Amino acid sequence: MKKKLTIVNTLLIILAVGVITLLGFLFSKNTIEGESRHSLEELVNTYSSTASYIYESNYDGGYSPGSQETTTDPTIDYVVSSDEVRLVYVNSSYTVFYDSKSLAMSEDWSTKEEIVNADSSTEFIVISNNQSGSNVLSSAKKVSFTIQGGGRPGQSERTVSMYVWVSLTVDSLNSFIATTIPIYIIVGLILVAACIAISVYFSRQTIRPLKVVESSLQSIASGNYIPPDTTRMDADSKRVVVHLSQIASSLNTTLKSLEEEKTTRNLILENISDGLIVFNKDGTIILFNKRAKQIFDVENDIIGQNLSVLLSKDFYEQNISKEKALFDYEHDSHIYLCSMTSTEDMSLLVLTDVTTQRQASDQRREFFDSASHELKTPLTSIQGFSELISLASDDQNVKKYCKVITEESNRMMSLIKDMLTLSMLEKRDGEQYEPISLKTIAIEVKEKLTTLIKAKGVTVSFSGDAKVRMDPKDATTLLKNLLENAIKYNKSSGNVALRIDKKGFSVTDTGIGIPAKDLPYIYDRFYRVDKSRSKEVGGTGLGLSIVRHICNNYGFGIECESKIGIGSKFTVTFAGAAIEKE
Repeated sequence: MKKKLTIVNTLLIILAVGVITLLGFLFSKNTIEGESRHSLEELVNTYSSTASYIYESNYDGGYSPGSQETTTDPTIDYVVSSDEVRLVYVNSSYTVFYDSKSLAMSEDWSTKEEIVNADSSTEFIVISNNQSGSNVLSSAKKVSFTIQGGGRPGQSERTVSMYVWVSLTVDSLNSFIATTIPIYIIVGLILVAACIAISVYFSRQTIRPLKVVESSLQSIASGNYIPPDTTRMDADSKRVVVHLSQIASSLNTTLKSLEEEKTTRNLILENISDGLIVFNKDGTIILFNKRAKQIFDVENDIIGQNLSVLLSKDFYEQNISKEKALFDYEHDSHIYLCSMTSTEDMSLLVLTDVTTQRQASDQRREFFDSASHELKTPLTSIQGFSELISLASDDQNVKKYCKVITEESNRMMSLIKDMLTLSMLEKRDGEQYEPISLKTIAIEVKEKLTTLIKAKGVTVSFSGDAKVRMDPKDATTLLKNLLENAIKYNKSSGNVALRIDKKGFSVTDTGIGIPAKDLPYIYDRFYRVDKSRSKEVGGTGLGLSIVRHICNNYGFGIECESKIGIGSKFTVTFAGAAIEKE
């Protein structure tokens, strides 16, 4: 920048000095030429005013200038004192009767531009060069005057016309040019040199604050920020550098903070138990942590490569191309739950090893399935024998005990049925179903719950309808569990409202409500908000677990809003693929 400033300033200085020198030279030249022209005009006017006197004094007594052919006339007593001036008198016949230089014999005065233009009373100056190379300015003027009885004897008054021609040699102009140009050049060079030196000095002074700032900024890159020294700067530069220093200090703080965040991020990413992969829209990998390398058994750095090098093309297109997805990925006898979240520019893929959980879940499901089937047979026998004993005995105590056995066995049978339902739901794959009307299913469920509705004295109302692709049994189970809970845990003479639309449905009751602290756990198996209350109204503690499994199988969303003493509202949101388009 300093070099550029110096070059620019030098060129501007040379241009300015050159223009000033040229203008000064032209002005001086024009001034001298103007003064020379003015001097010539004054000489012509002066000699013209004395022409009649000279003529009368030198041409009397029978002398006729027209008959004289010589240009040197000793009878004219007129002296031109300056060697630079030449004076010539020419009569009307273009005959010279006086020449101060005695050079007129060889000249044709009738064709001279000055003489020709003098006839038309036009001031005309001719510039020429003499033998010595000097500039010569020449001009002529025609004068007419009346002679009283002059001339030859016996002549009367007459009018005489003549030309006054004057030339002025201006050697001083050439000498001025010869002596002035070197002076101008020398002075110009001195000015240019001085200005360049001053320009370099001020350029250095101008650049110095930037050099200080540059050094300070370089210290940021080295990790050891040094504030700029402003002690030798002027007020303006100091003010600018102080602002830049504040920005640099803020930048240094930000860089340190980013470096710390980067260190922390790398520490977390490299030691986290989940595999993390970040890639952009075209699948180019941006981030690949240590755990992801272990999962895919990759030793080399694959950042910059496409994600398809790790996943098959079909698997990539089915899952990774989605904006948001949750899917399983099996690799080397391990099961990874893959969660992908995408933005406009990039996507994050998290791989969590769920092999142990899935194996435990499978074992638990097999246990529930086996236990349910194994318990169903002896419970059926217990119910049958209890009824036989009750019928065969007249003892009231025996009948009372048999009733308790029957109720508890019925309760146990309901529990087993719910466990079997859960087991079947967990095994179910995504099947395709014909669309069904939820309102029709709801009417059927209401009829099955008529006894319970009358016992609680509640009012059940329906509104709206939607066609959804579901297994009718699942739809019945889903609505039955939600409506049954809304009736069981309602107040006497309360209300239950089922509202259905194309987005989903909601079940609202005016019951006892659910405490806020229990809302996160209501879908867990065997979880009861109020165990004493649940025992009174019955239930297995698996109803909402079944509801959640059905929603998960169909990709539905489920939410619960509840307030103690006011009631609860369960909202189910349909998945796009499950809704039947009209």
